[in-house]
Amino acid sequence: MKPVRSVARARSRPNGGASGRSSDATAIRTASSSASVPAEPARVSRAGGRHGAAPGDGPRRVPDPAATAPEGFASAVDRFIAHLETRHASPGTVVEYRRHLGELGTFLTGRGADWRAPDRADLRAWLAVLAARELSASAVGGRLSAARSFYRHSVRQGWIAA
Repeated sequence: MKPVRSVARARSRPNGGASGRSSDATAIRTASSSASVPAEPARVSRAGGRHGAAPGDGPRRVPDPAATAPEGFASAVDRFIAHLETRHASPGTVVEYRRHLGELGTFLTGRGADWRAPDRADLRAWLAVLAARELSASAVGGRLSAARSFYRHSVRQGWIAA
């Protein structure tokens, strides 16, 4: 005597045997499920604009670099840290970024480099100093992250040229 399963397998399926449901049942199920789902509301970014809006879709205030540029590196760092605090950055991040940027400023000053335009040699020398201190990869990465964020913010604010 053969098992009952073999009889069930021998039965042909509609739509080429793909799912076992008729195309009418699938169409009804799809239509009824999509009709009951409400449309997703438009997303809004944190800045209050439309999510995915093109750059030219609205007015954008571009600061005048001469009017807004901080006098020195310490002033620029203070303004960057204030920006981080308004963005609700972690207190630990704020403390570490301030410390890391202070180290970078001390290094650049000792090297006679302008903080507004450090060249590749300056940054490579800074990395060499960090490597000589035998810092962990995450410690070096934290310092690089602080510098990258600071300089990106400085460019966006118009304090330095890109």
